[in-house]
Amino acid sequence: MPGGGAGHGPGSTAHLREGAGPARLRPSGRQVDPADLDVLANLVPGAQPRRVPDLTHLLRRTDGPGTVFGYRKLLRRPVEEDLLTDIARWLAERLG
Repeated sequence: MPGGGAGHGPGSTAHLREGAGPARLRPSGRQVDPADLDVLANLVPGAQPRRVPDLTHLLRRTDGPGTVFGYRKLLRRPVEEDLLTDIARWLAERLG
């Protein structure tokens, strides 16, 4: 199973999702295997996957691999505006 290990891939928890949502993933992510985004898109009807270059799990972009020591600096910056716009648009389409 991509990104997984024993039962920790996207298929192991996809059954817990009741509806589709925007899925964002850094193509070179270390926390999640990029192939998992394709797996989730196939498992969750209506999912809208989008790979965001250099996006970390902190929802901020960074050059190169993220490090524990770089997280404090990243957290001082705002969440990426285009990501927030995508999420707001997705919510407005469903709740509006």
